[in-house]
Amino acid sequence: MLTVTDADLDFTAPFALTAHTAGELRSLVLHFDTDFDLTAQGGTSSRFRTSPGSPPTHWKQTVLYLRRPLPLAAGARVEGTLSLSRNGNYERGYDIAATLRAGDGPVDTQIFSMS
Repeated sequence: MLTVTDADLDFTAPFALTAHTAGELRSLVLHFDTDFDLTAQGGTSSRFRTSPGSPPTHWKQTVLYLRRPLPLAAGARVEGTLSLSRNGNYERGYDIAATLRAGDGPVDTQIFSMS
């Protein structure tokens, strides 16, 4: 918290998923973990998690529903990036660009607004 800048709040992160069974990918679920380490300033450290396996908090996961289901064979790999940028009208909201590709299939990008 003492070192975060505006530039840190807009970012792009790669992801990769593997289908355990055949089916359709219909959505992506986003969650985050963050560490607050104030030990250098004489404080304490703590970790905050919103993953489905973590204790519930007032923060929740975000579901990004895809325009079109993406058929996947068992073992298929889905790779892509998530680009998050603060919404221009509401700085606590985000616009998310999800770019993904299954195997050697076409690349698809979808924009989501979290305002």
